[in-house]
Amino acid sequence: MACRPFFGDQQMNARAVAEMWRFGMSFDDSRPMTRVGVAAAVASLLSGEDEAPMRARARELQAEVDEAFQPDGGSMINFRKFVEIVCALMSDARRRLVPGLPPHAKNPRTFRFFPIYDRPPLNSCLGAMPRG
Repeated sequence: MACRPFFGDQQMNARAVAEMWRFGMSFDDSRPMTRVGVAAAVASLLSGEDEAPMRARARELQAEVDEAFQPDGGSMINFRKFVEIVCALMSDARRRLVPGLPPHAKNPRTFRFFPIYDRPPLNSCLGAMPRG
């Protein structure tokens, strides 16, 4: 990956790619970009001495990401926890904001408090949370 930071957090992101994760390189942001500079960076990425280690590191990171997104992976477990927290907060808000509703309207299966309920993943608030 070739990074050219312009503003905001792009400098930090480019530094992370080039120095922390080591699967790309960052253009020198103190000089203007030129065709020659871009060509040199691309050539370095595709055939330079750093190309093989960067590709290997990218494969390692890909394996870590694949593992994290398995049904029992860390990202999916944390995402389920996040959805459970959001659903609990929305359920609590529904009880606090509309205490005078009849009992059937408080049932999340029949009462739509926010239209976002109809979209995944928050529609899981309406039924059983899928487990991996």
